[in-house]
This record gives sequence, C-alpha cells and structure tokens, in this order.
Amino acid sequence: MAQTQLVGMLKDAGIKPTSQRVLILDYLMNHHNHPSSEEIYQSLHDEVSVLSRATVYNTVNIFKQKGLIRALDTGDEVSHYDIDLSDHGHFQCTQCLKIWNIPLPDDAADQMVLPEGFVSEDMQVLIKGVCRDCREKAEEKAP
Repeated sequence: MAQTQLVGMLKDAGIKPTSQRVLILDYLMNHHNHPSSEEIYQSLHDEVSVLSRATVYNTVNIFKQKGLIRALDTGDEVSHYDIDLSDHGHFQCTQCLKIWNIPLPDDAADQMVLPEGFVSEDMQVLIKGVCRDCREKAEEKAP
C-alpha cells in the first residue's frame, strides 16, 4: 500500500501520521499473521533501530482505540492484533500457536440467542486445535 494511502488511513482515524505510525500500520497491512506488539517490535526494530518498544506498544494501543485494528483474546497473556475488521473467526493451533482467519456464515451473529434484555457489542469466534502442518509432523514421528 502506498505511503499516501497509509497516511490517509491514519488521518481518517484521527491519528497524527508520524513516520513510526506509518511504518507500524504498513507492517500490519502486509502481515496478516495476527502479530503481538512484541512481534511487531522485533520485526521492525531490525529495519529501524531507533524504533522503541514503547512506541510500538503505544501505537498499537492507539490503533486499537481508534478502531484501525482489533485485539484477539486467545486466552494467553499476549494480545494479538488483526487489521482485518471484517466479520470472521480465528483458528489457533495449540502446538505452534499460529492463528488463521476462518470464514463465518453471514448470519453467524443472528444465529446466537442471547438471554432476554442482553445486547451484543462484539463477537469473537476462536477455535483451538492442531493445524495441518503440526498434525502431519506428529504423524511422521509416530511409530
């Protein structure tokens, strides 16, 4: 994505487009592996040694507050982030811990029956299991 588009996205979200914020947004737009703030920092710090860990964590928090990204609750102590705001679920491998997007039926939210008087604000679908690669590796090791 062109830098002018990234700057426009930040401005549209009410975020001042600094060079570090543009860099982090570009990373998220090009890496759909649901990275944590630490993974973003480690990847970008190699390119831009002056980028601080605090800048990455603070920027990711601003992006989340302004609705540019979504935090995924995977049940561990690390937040993972998703730039894809469309309705979809996630699959997390319990072996390698990678996370994949999975499609949901268009009416998935409508199929949920909430107790009377309850109002849904957000829905996250997370399925945990073993991915194909990890399952195949386990089968190769089996006697």
